[in-house]
Amino acid sequence: MNRPGTGARWAGSLLCWTLAAAMASAAVEAVFSPSAGWWRTAWPLPWYLLPAWALLWAVLRAREKRSGAGRRVTPDP
Repeated sequence: MNRPGTGARWAGSLLCWTLAAAMASAAVEAVFSPSAGWWRTAWPLPWYLLPAWALLWAVLRAREKRSGAGRRVTPDP
């Protein structure tokens, strides 16, 4: 199994936390419908960032796999 390197792991964590924030903000919007003026701009922001982080993760992971940086070397038995 290839483990992602530091950059891909960082981007993957960022992607997961952004998705969690997006789902939490959507839940708050659905349940409470906040009327603060800034909320209308802030709640969809994680959803807008999600494709960018996914693209960043995909590029870093593909680059890492192409270079062979994430390969494990298994010794011959």
